[in-house]
Amino acid sequence: LLSYNIFFGKKVDQILDWLTTRKLPDIICFQEFPVKFLDDFQRLFEVYEYNCCFTSATINKKGIYGELTAFNTRKLHLISNETINLGESKLEKVVYRHMARKTALLTKFDKLTVINVHLGTLVLNKKRLDQLETVVSHLPNHQKPSIIVGDYNYSNLTGLNRLVKFMQRFGFERAKNSKRTQHFISLFPQQIDHLFYKDLAVKKLEVLNIKLSDHFPLLASLLV
Repeated sequence: LLSYNIFFGKKVDQILDWLTTRKLPDIICFQEFPVKFLDDFQRLFEVYEYNCCFTSATINKKGIYGELTAFNTRKLHLISNETINLGESKLEKVVYRHMARKTALLTKFDKLTVINVHLGTLVLNKKRLDQLETVVSHLPNHQKPSIIVGDYNYSNLTGLNRLVKFMQRFGFERAKNSKRTQHFISLFPQQIDHLFYKDLAVKKLEVLNIKLSDHFPLLASLLV
């Protein structure tokens, strides 16, 4: 599984070129994917027998952006997908001058459920935990195994213990990686992208040194 916030798709062509010149992950979760590239993405990945689900979130003068989850149809059978509305940030709307609705994309497969999230930017961590509680509420108790992955905007600089303990209440554990830098265009390099999992094993989690966004991509090897 690959998770990558692609910074409003500013280098989406280069990112897709990079992806298609390597072994493709069975699941790809993009945040801030531009809707104007959606048709091109689908045409490109049909060759590899991939399908995708998309939900829109941020709208600004340059376009519409959201979460995209693509998957290998030879290995995963799509059961359903659902948009989870996480609300708007009034402060983000004022500062960035765009409609800043946050969403999560819940995709149910025959083998597992993947929730691709992008939590609030200019909000307190308490608000992010409230958004996560909304996300988890869409998972029925019997639904397993499950992954919640993406841009949490929950920095290791403010302490992750509260986030980890919160997710453990719902049976989720955080996949760990020793490399701390994930979001590197900031005063202090930090981790804000996370993968939480339940009823499966994460064999390996890597932070790839690919500088095509303001985030580095996460690559996880899963055993379901």
